[in-house]
Amino acid sequence: MKKTVLSIILASIILSSAGCNGKTQTVSHTAPDTSSIGIVASKKESVETTAETTQEEVKDERVMNLTQRPKNQYDINIAFNEETKSIEAEQKLTYVNNTGSDLDEIYFNLIPNAFTKKKGGIDVSKVSIGSEELKLEQVKETVYKLPLPSKLEKGKIVTIDMKYSVKIPQIADRFGYYNNTYNLGNALITPALFENGEWLVQPYVDLGDAFYTEIADYRVSFNIPEDYLIASTGTLIDNVYVADNVRDFAFTISKDMDFICEEYEDIALNVFYPKGSPNAGKHVMEVAKKSLSLFNDMLGKYPYDTLNMVLCGMPGGIGGMEYPGLIMMTLDEHTSEALFDLYNGKISVKEYLKQTEGDTDDPSGESGEPVPEDVTKKSVLYEVNSLTKSTAHEIGHQWFYGIVGNDEVRYPWIDEGFCRFMEAYYENTYRDDGNDDFSTFDLLLNMDQTIYDEYKGIPTGEIASVDLNESLYDFMKHKEEYGEIYYKGAAMIYHMYREMGDEAFRAALKEYISTFAYTEVTPDEFREFWSKKGNFAEMFDIYLKKSE
Repeated sequence: MKKTVLSIILASIILSSAGCNGKTQTVSHTAPDTSSIGIVASKKESVETTAETTQEEVKDERVMNLTQRPKNQYDINIAFNEETKSIEAEQKLTYVNNTGSDLDEIYFNLIPNAFTKKKGGIDVSKVSIGSEELKLEQVKETVYKLPLPSKLEKGKIVTIDMKYSVKIPQIADRFGYYNNTYNLGNALITPALFENGEWLVQPYVDLGDAFYTEIADYRVSFNIPEDYLIASTGTLIDNVYVADNVRDFAFTISKDMDFICEEYEDIALNVFYPKGSPNAGKHVMEVAKKSLSLFNDMLGKYPYDTLNMVLCGMPGGIGGMEYPGLIMMTLDEHTSEALFDLYNGKISVKEYLKQTEGDTDDPSGESGEPVPEDVTKKSVLYEVNSLTKSTAHEIGHQWFYGIVGNDEVRYPWIDEGFCRFMEAYYENTYRDDGNDDFSTFDLLLNMDQTIYDEYKGIPTGEIASVDLNESLYDFMKHKEEYGEIYYKGAAMIYHMYREMGDEAFRAALKEYISTFAYTEVTPDEFREFWSKKGNFAEMFDIYLKKSE
């Protein structure tokens, strides 16, 4: 049945906060089902186009939320203050008691308060339920509780109004600002999870992704200066960003960026990049299209209308950060546009060196001796390939943690292992035959062999691998080892992939996504599912057995 007729309009700089998104539907919070919203549409043409879209056909291909679990609903108005480097938020949360217990209080995570020493944080000016004003009480560091005026029975809802301001620290991070770009990841107040009869008290730590949230629906409106762009979770519909079935809502505000937009497989793709870096933006756009082509087929179609990618500054060693419908990618401000021209074969090494003379990214060395052209090109390939793999990795997170959730504080290997594997699968799929570099699949194969040798007592000459059962709090004691969980988790998945074969593994992977979509997976559930796909008992004992 034909559901609706959509007006498909190319957004321009005039619609700077919309990227490629343009809609004419009216959004109602009382009808959050995506069927009342339609799908995003964008066209390269600069003229208005009309198209008929069968909503059921589009939705049938997407990874759907079939859990029937009632969701929390957010209505938020956000005003950005450039002078004070802060946002003012008016938030209405319709909280559903899915805990299975009657509640006298609700716990919340106030992540920005982890940044008070860097002049960040949250100042809550008002919390109320109906006409009764309440107060948040600190439990531990960034975890707070809200005593309720009356018992909230299981299955019932309560509407909580909050007013608060968020001070943004001056740091290049997923939460912070530098120059005129403001990243606001995990800046909003969200409820903690309730598991096994108690609230999870998980204070934020500056390692990994110390976040664990449930699927919810958001309606967010912004008030920002006209010269700023917004890249956010959700799709802009009638001046409201609509985001259903998401675990977080994040956004970047900037007046130092341009953007490009394309429609790909019914998804509006927007890449925001620093002014003067269009080649970097184009490269990420191409990687995004390749990633979606591959991942949609392997994992089930990307479920959201929009995917926004922001090239911005991040701390050293971090390639990017994922949020639903939004990824933040690291791009060094000194990265030359000629880097991508050489990578794409548009210029020679000599032309590249001429253009980058005096640039800090010039790989010609400090000795004064000329560097062989193949060494220079290999250096360029490495830098661009790092951005490529990081982009694929972060897009993979749209499925792993975004759709299939897990406790990223206690079990960070689950989503990171899958995303490192998907990054490696991307690399292997689009690998250039002329690229003889050591592949990530090769690395995972060697790691798997080393882990088995270690288990059997065969000397490997390697340091003992990390314990995948460790939480972020455990890794805080030896931060330098945290990054290994990406590879060890991926090596375990690669082991299953090799044993099962490509076709059987891909079928199982899609089943895994559909089985756990929009819920949260534990290590026991992970092990139970994959144990039915092969003889992996010994492998799980080796990889998941706790260290003595």
